Amino acid sequence: MREHNIEGTPGTQIIPELYRDGDYVINNKKRLDCFHGTDLRQLLDILKVKNVVLMGINTNTCVLNTSFTAFNYDYRVVVLSDCVASMYGDDLHVLGLQNVARCLGWVITNEQLFEKLKETPHVVHA
Repeated sequence: MREHNIEGTPGTQIIPELYRDGDYVINNKKRLDCFHGTDLRQLLDILKVKNVVLMGINTNTCVLNTSFTAFNYDYRVVVLSDCVASMYGDDLHVLGLQNVARCLGWVITNEQLFEKLKETPHVVHA
């Protein structure tokens, strides 16, 4: 864990194909929860965000911790099952997905998300 999220390391850099001009970037995450010690909640509140869609590593640690905090802050939680994984094994990946699905929000695929967004034309995508 000593090497976790050290500024400038490959694991902290945005994949260029994912970044778009005008994207908001929070780059000071140091713990398992994306809200802890960052300005994420303030940014989401300023933008009047009601839903969070989560992806990343690890399903059973960072994604799950962030899901719980988002839920506790009254955001609607969506985890993209094909955009998360766990380096600790498939069993813990499945545990994380089941925990979210049973307790916190939706677990759907990336394709299912885009289908749902097409069904809701009044949604603003940031």
